Amino acid sequence: MILKDIYNMQERNWRQQYLIDVINQYNDKEVAIYGTGSHTEWLLSKLGSQSRKLLALVDQNSSYFGTLKFDLPIHSLEYVIEAGVKAIVISSSFEQEIYGRIKHIENQGIKIIQLYSHEILDTSSTFIVNRIKETCDGLNIHTFIDRRKRSEKLLVVLAGYKEYLWPFTLERIAHYAPKDLDVCLTSSGLYSQKLADMAERNNWSYLYTTLNEVSLTQNLAISNHPDAKWIYKMDEDIFISNQYFENLLLGYQRIDQEGLYNPGFVAPLINLNGYSYIYFLQMFGLDKEYKETFKELSHAANGIKCHYSPEAARWIWKNSLPINKISRIVTEKPFSYSVIPHRFSIGAILLKRDYWSKLGGFKVSVQEGMLGVDEEDLCRKCVEYSRVMCLVHNVFAGHFSFFPQEKAMKEFLNENQFSF
Repeated sequence: MILKDIYNMQERNWRQQYLIDVINQYNDKEVAIYGTGSHTEWLLSKLGSQSRKLLALVDQNSSYFGTLKFDLPIHSLEYVIEAGVKAIVISSSFEQEIYGRIKHIENQGIKIIQLYSHEILDTSSTFIVNRIKETCDGLNIHTFIDRRKRSEKLLVVLAGYKEYLWPFTLERIAHYAPKDLDVCLTSSGLYSQKLADMAERNNWSYLYTTLNEVSLTQNLAISNHPDAKWIYKMDEDIFISNQYFENLLLGYQRIDQEGLYNPGFVAPLINLNGYSYIYFLQMFGLDKEYKETFKELSHAANGIKCHYSPEAARWIWKNSLPINKISRIVTEKPFSYSVIPHRFSIGAILLKRDYWSKLGGFKVSVQEGMLGVDEEDLCRKCVEYSRVMCLVHNVFAGHFSFFPQEKAMKEFLNENQFSF
């Protein structure tokens, strides 16, 4: 039920959620709506069961009094006050004009709810994510072991299910993370003593949830770091190297300063990824050999051998080792980037907090254990909001495997541990 509630919060326009939260404080028939036009029709369509809180609509035109519109009676302001309403919602594009006309009723203890005031707009970008955190705090579904530095930069690592990789991936984070970076390990639907110990050893925070919903877990981690303006999101199967964090941030800033695009997020050059693998292969002169070997070389978010073939994963990784050497070669290349034209696997990205807030956080699914909902939603909204997804070509990260490749890649890891 809680996941469905959070999903609904994210689906709603933030004004809808704000209004629902406010009128929930009142009993049935204690709220009236001032306005009878199309804005009110839209608002009523979004209130659902909360419409039972409404007594009537309010209008100045006396010829409408006593008639029905949108299945609600229309009355004068004086009538609804005498009937005992305790709040009036202004539903009109002329909100300020109407407020100036009726603000005297606040002296009678009646609340006037405005949906477009400066006070409301100031909180709009964070309203949904704050509401989600408040809901979860009240239900005790997560535990946050707090070792924040209150940095402007935060790394959220989603972990808990690939423990065999932690001596490589998480230890690399411990080695290469800048001292001014806040790091928060997260685990969705479980508590890991090993993660807790690793967090304590490295002075990192650790957040875990009782519900197995990865987006909710990451959203709570970000909400618990209110000082962070830059959010690095990373999965437990990502291998990084020296200057990863610094250069990815620099790449974002250079794209932003260039002015051609407003980035939604940036990602590093990932070896095993349906978009970036071609640029990786081209950089090392391996693209023709790959195409001859696997009979394809195309960008896609799924359905290509880079995503499902164990042999393709092993081949790419064989040419990605040793990681530090490959990373150094990539980093020494001049800065360049490309715009990602399709859905992108978001195992390693960087985005701004204000954009995450605008989205209402990473999208939560309606039931536990569902994967990919956040990725699909983030990529779709980047297109919808013209917030471009960009690949920074001179920052390297290794992605261990997609699910169909994991068994073969475990064997490969055992054979080549020292190169990882």
